[in-house]
Amino acid sequence: MKKLLTTTMMALGLSVVMFGTTGCSSKNPNIQIDDKKSILNNAPEWVGDPKLDGYIVEVGSATQNSKDDIGFQRAEAMADARNNLAKLLKIEIKHRLESQKNKDDKGELTESHEHTSTQIAEVIVRMSTQQKIWVAENGQMFLLVGIEKSTLDSNINKNILKQ
Repeated sequence: MKKLLTTTMMALGLSVVMFGTTGCSSKNPNIQIDDKKSILNNAPEWVGDPKLDGYIVEVGSATQNSKDDIGFQRAEAMADARNNLAKLLKIEIKHRLESQKNKDDKGELTESHEHTSTQIAEVIVRMSTQQKIWVAENGQMFLLVGIEKSTLDSNINKNILKQ
């Protein structure tokens, strides 16, 4: 009985592996990549490499919705860009906290510093604005959203000094 159970489990495991391999090989990831490349063929450079002199920026995108509601699509792209910007800012703020604040006994940032970097990033992201917009041929909207480096610097320094 034990041998039959072991043989059945091995056969089942082998079939799962073969099915999984076949399932993966039947999917062509290049289709998705090629589609993305074709969508971005005529895209401005900032869509693939977000940069703008004097600003900290990120890109967000949203697909065209069924009702062709541009305002809603723009709001979704803005939320996506701000989410990406918040992640970037949190890293920047943590780096500045590491270099400007006293570290705890272990030489690491404390949990309160982690919380502080998240709070500062959230406040600063609310000050970000749309800098550029581009709509691809398929209707996908891309926004470049950012905040001036000088505004970022003054807000980070002001909030770090409060701590």
